[in-house]
Amino acid sequence: MPNVKLVQGRGQYQNQNAYRTINMAFVPYFPETQRYRMHLDSQFSGNRGGYFSVRPKPYAGPSESKLPWQIRMDSYDAKGTGRLSTLNTYSRKDKAVDSAQNLPLQAESSMLGQELTSLLSANNGRVGRQHDINNANELELAMLGREIENFLNVGVSQNISPSSQHREGALSTQTLDLYFNENLGIASAMESLTTPDEVNRSLGIEVTTSDNKRLGKYAPSINPALDYHLILGSKSIAETVFNNHAKKEINDLNKAIQSKLIGPAKREDGRSHVPLGVSATDDQRLLETARSRFNMGAGGTMDSFARRLLSRHSEVLQDNIFSNMTKDAFMEQVPLGEHFQGIATIRGYVVDINGTRMPQFEIVNTHVLTGSSLSEAVRVQATRDIAKSHRKSFTLATSSIHVDAVNDAYRLTARENLLGAFQDASYQIDSIYGLSLYVGKAQGLKGSMGLTTPEIAEGLRIQISEMFNGKDVQQELSNFYAKMMERSNRLTEQWKSKVPTGKHGASIADEWTYGDLQGNPHKKYLGIWGARGQDTWKDGGSVGQNVSISPFLTTRREGTVRFK
Repeated sequence: MPNVKLVQGRGQYQNQNAYRTINMAFVPYFPETQRYRMHLDSQFSGNRGGYFSVRPKPYAGPSESKLPWQIRMDSYDAKGTGRLSTLNTYSRKDKAVDSAQNLPLQAESSMLGQELTSLLSANNGRVGRQHDINNANELELAMLGREIENFLNVGVSQNISPSSQHREGALSTQTLDLYFNENLGIASAMESLTTPDEVNRSLGIEVTTSDNKRLGKYAPSINPALDYHLILGSKSIAETVFNNHAKKEINDLNKAIQSKLIGPAKREDGRSHVPLGVSATDDQRLLETARSRFNMGAGGTMDSFARRLLSRHSEVLQDNIFSNMTKDAFMEQVPLGEHFQGIATIRGYVVDINGTRMPQFEIVNTHVLTGSSLSEAVRVQATRDIAKSHRKSFTLATSSIHVDAVNDAYRLTARENLLGAFQDASYQIDSIYGLSLYVGKAQGLKGSMGLTTPEIAEGLRIQISEMFNGKDVQQELSNFYAKMMERSNRLTEQWKSKVPTGKHGASIADEWTYGDLQGNPHKKYLGIWGARGQDTWKDGGSVGQNVSISPFLTTRREGTVRFK
């Protein structure tokens, strides 16, 4: 079965199950046997519904030449042996494939994509979002927290709301991911995973799956051997290394802040002043000034680390103003390899250094949790905290949260509105006898990619299966399939005129036409091309023969990120 490799756009949604792409491409096909037929490969049906591939597949038939097909193919590809090795001057196959770039492959694929639109029933595929949070990891924790509240009776949070909304006092639109006063279930679990005091004094927690942030870049830079122990799963070593490294990074941060504030008063971020409002304190304005002295650096740099922590501390101060609380800290999640999650509780404060007021930070405490994600660590801890009689029910209630969160966060309104739409895509041949579709910004043959849902893709798979089994199907599908095969015939005929000239004055298609009676050995016995004017597909488009531009129609998860 052809593979599909994503060139661009993986990340946290590579396992989403909300959408499928339908990929339509015409590609140069050098078959394993002289005859082949269109085949529906749907081995990934069932609970992974919506996956299928319609493609040519070898079809055994009677011998049509004194020379086996594979020998003919090898000779065309400059891989002949014995007497045929004299033909190995260059690969005619490579030349033929290159010439296919001059064919209107994308135009034909795009027109067929439009034919598919009515089959995809775009207006019936929209599900809509349940929660307005775009990050799957944050949403999974928020949803998990609601279940914890139900089972532990720790109170009821507000409805799940977007965590990226700008808060009064925040110095950036990127605020803390989860606030403990809005996520009581998560707060309860974190009390067990860290300490009640740390949770009570913390405004919330920053959630991430990236190991590229400042506090995560620790093991290789300190001692590669320690990183090796982390891979093996040594929690005690992880705790020591993480604690030491977190303190070192905070110490370096404090020195960087001091250097920026003592030096020339220059904004480095290129942005105008952030209006904090009349209620902002002097400390908040100092934090904004300090933040402006750092560049808007990429993740993992000291600049981005400083800007993020200064903004978080301003949020803490603002929360104290409105809630009359005495919070002075926040938490950061730090992925530590495959086995552990680090939690750093960070406190911000302002101190006078040589007559200059300085924002500074300190590590209140660090913890290392066992789990491949923070959600896993929280779920395991919550299961321990819940009464034994309710643990099975809790497990069932939370079993689908990860998938549900990924799917819901991925259902952007703009993406939902593109259901049924098609756009241009690029594909590459991975194997001359098979096909890999490289979805994304890959150079290669042009095709068309549409967006649909797993349910609609599965319905299309079932219809194609029934059509191949001789059953009645929608007229739209029959028309689409007939046009697809007709275009394959037409493109193959055009290809014959695009391939370059061979050594005998004829094109490397005419020179290698199967069954030619003029006595040229290249033609009569080694031919792999059909004669000009001869259709590739016969018997209603079910059986093809010789080299062709064949259709490939495949559905995959990859590529959906391009619809936005």
